[in-house]
Amino acid sequence: MAGELASLVSNPFSLATLNDGITRAVAQSFREDKFRPTMSEIRRRFNMCVDIFKMLHAKPFEWSVIRIVDEMGHGLRHKLDGIPWDPTKARSLYVPGPGAYQRFMR
Repeated sequence: MAGELASLVSNPFSLATLNDGITRAVAQSFREDKFRPTMSEIRRRFNMCVDIFKMLHAKPFEWSVIRIVDEMGHGLRHKLDGIPWDPTKARSLYVPGPGAYQRFMR
């Protein structure tokens, strides 16, 4: 799984941010579903997050890694529930939430 992420971003800080974001999104989805994770289900949800990243990082979106990570849980939840998700409905002005850059300030 880590090798797949490393092929998506070149910056080590972006890689760490993406890894943390996917981990949080997948963990939160299991908490919401009250579901005991299996390796195959973890892999399936991880792949959904990678697909979300690829879509939002490419044209026409070209979102930053931090913005994608902030929306990752929302997109994953929609995909898991089978609800259409339209990221174009997300706000057009993006300001990262508190602590978004905390890892870089250490």
